[in-house]
Amino acid sequence: MSVKKMISIMPLLTVGFFGFAQEASAVGKPSVLVAYFSWSSAQKTKGMAEKIAEMTGGELFRIAPAVPYTTSYNEVLEVAQKELSDSARPELAEKLTQEELDQFDIILVGYPVWWYDAPMIIYSFLESLDFSGKTVIPFATSGGSGISDRKLRTAIDAEFKEGLCISGYSGSSRNEERIRSWLTESGLL
Repeated sequence: MSVKKMISIMPLLTVGFFGFAQEASAVGKPSVLVAYFSWSSAQKTKGMAEKIAEMTGGELFRIAPAVPYTTSYNEVLEVAQKELSDSARPELAEKLTQEELDQFDIILVGYPVWWYDAPMIIYSFLESLDFSGKTVIPFATSGGSGISDRKLRTAIDAEFKEGLCISGYSGSSRNEERIRSWLTESGLL
């Protein structure tokens, strides 16, 4: 989904993609952006991001590298490990502008856990913008390890809230309830 996409909120009146954010803030409800990076054919992080956006009324933004990652699991593990050891910052395929980010109060950032950390593309996204005054809440999918957001918390100036990691995410009612409970505890529902 493109950030520049136009949506219609009333007949004959069109606003930018982030028109919802302005509307939500105007009524005192925090505006929510759900930014996510998802890899693999299963698109588990994407599924989790879509569920979070649906529950919160948030806008989705897909974080993607300018050069797509390989679809081979073993090869992407090697690439991820090299990026981590090099502290790489892969180029983003599409960037939010500061003006676009400023439309939101709360930014949920989702990713698959790679080598016990967020993929380096997440740092590319976070470091490309000023998150001062924003609340950032991480969420992750994993094959077994938990969420580690210590490095994320030191990468940017923002208020962080407790994240959620679901191992083996699927759209099951059990996972949906975990997300709902977490969002409620975070004050988003």
